[in-house]
Amino acid sequence: MNKTRKNAFTLIELLAVIVVLAILALIAVPIVLNIIKDARNNSNKRSIESYARAIDYAVSKHMAENPDQEVVTWDDVKDKVEYKGKVECQWGENSSTISQAGEITLHGCKVNNKTNSIYGYVNGKVTEEKEIVYSAYNVGDEIIYKGMNFYVIAPSDTKTEYVTLLKAEPLTSQETTAYGSTSTYVSSDGYGEAYYDNTDSKSSDYATSEIKKVVDAWSNEKLIQKDLEEDSLGYKVRLITLDELIDNLGYSYSNTATYPITKNDNVPIWVYNSNYWYWTMSPYNDSTSSVWKVDSIGYLIGGSVGSNHVVRPVINLKKSAIK
Repeated sequence: MNKTRKNAFTLIELLAVIVVLAILALIAVPIVLNIIKDARNNSNKRSIESYARAIDYAVSKHMAENPDQEVVTWDDVKDKVEYKGKVECQWGENSSTISQAGEITLHGCKVNNKTNSIYGYVNGKVTEEKEIVYSAYNVGDEIIYKGMNFYVIAPSDTKTEYVTLLKAEPLTSQETTAYGSTSTYVSSDGYGEAYYDNTDSKSSDYATSEIKKVVDAWSNEKLIQKDLEEDSLGYKVRLITLDELIDNLGYSYSNTATYPITKNDNVPIWVYNSNYWYWTMSPYNDSTSSVWKVDSIGYLIGGSVGSNHVVRPVINLKKSAIK
């Protein structure tokens, strides 16, 4: 009797097929993914090119309409760029620029807000750029710059190009004598000039104060100006604010007249010195009190203006300048 053979695969045959398919997948998947990546990359580059041409057209049009304007800025044309896509570039120093001749240079450009692909546009060509990762700093970190010690007074993450620092030691009496008056920095009407408060008609603006002249003169001699950048208050170098003394220090406002700010038993070393009265950009009240200090029991208290108060500049420093 003849036996008929069943039409079925053996286990070994199935395993062999699976192995072959797996090998083909290992070969094919990266190729397909690269094809998709290249297609997306080329599409992004075309978007950047179109965006750059749109900016170039807006700049040319603005220059034609304003022939007496020597320098065209991004603020002049950003609302005039006719482009329907979603491209965003970084503008400012060391980023995207418009030259005096109207030439466009783009940096830090993203398409559809994709953070993993960053592009530039230089000399008419689109280039891929790596995202810059900066050092991160926490409040209280100590930094040495130009042989001087500074303390970080505001946290700065890996995406931030700058860090805000307080000089660890105050300017010496010799420096304040060299850079300006060693007087009490009080204006003729008896109100302190060292603080910034536009709402108080009795006070002088810090921007026009004598103490700012001292800080600026020190900065011009001791610091490299290209290493600095304006902060959110509009200063490269200035005095500390009262809010900066309070923020991140564990202090808070209270309602008592004697101690308007609560006590903190864990004052960090960068702020504590009972001999240091801080000149600040913030007034203590509407009298001549415009300086603050941490006293021997941990209170941040205000005091009257006097010649013994120290100047500790605050600088907004580029991280690239920190060695």
